[in-house]
Amino acid sequence: MYVQKFGHVNLMKIHEHVEIGPALRNLWLDCMSRALNETSLPNETVEEVMRHLTKAAGTIGHDQP
Repeated sequence: MYVQKFGHVNLMKIHEHVEIGPALRNLWLDCMSRALNETSLPNETVEEVMRHLTKAAGTIGHDQP
């Protein structure tokens, strides 16, 4: 697995050079949702992936408008 080989991914550190506010974060989540909806994955899987992506997006965003 990735974590075993490379360690935990620090999303905040990776994205610290980018100003990510709520609008950009929401745009990214919308793009991910649209992409997942174009797959043949079961709805339950799409919802689970979106829960993880939403949680991850919440850790890297700056709350400045």
